[in-house]
Amino acid sequence: MGSGTRTAAMVLGGQIGVTLVIAAIAGWFWGAKPAWSAATGGLISIVTTAFFALRVFVGGSNAPLNVIVRSFYAGEVQKLILTAVLFYAAIRWMDLSFLPLFVTYALTLLMYWVVLPFSLESR
Repeated sequence: MGSGTRTAAMVLGGQIGVTLVIAAIAGWFWGAKPAWSAATGGLISIVTTAFFALRVFVGGSNAPLNVIVRSFYAGEVQKLILTAVLFYAAIRWMDLSFLPLFVTYALTLLMYWVVLPFSLESR
């Protein structure tokens, strides 16, 4: 497993953990709707992170640098579009509480920063 793949796995694991904890707390204190909303917000982040990781790391580390950079930028743009589509679908067709939805999404995004110090390699 390469460094990028390992980092993506760490981010995804953190996002799954945060989603489960926030959804459990929301369910315990406020009920099913906030818990489902929190789970949905976390799931949007998890799905888009997994999509990005697959899009960027599927070519492997042996690809030329320009191909890696191009796949990174294309993956990021596609991730943003997918995020917008998933939020639109969730808000449009699901009965959700907005605060748990967006708070959980925001907290799962923090996993990128939490994982960063652990993913840096000393050279």
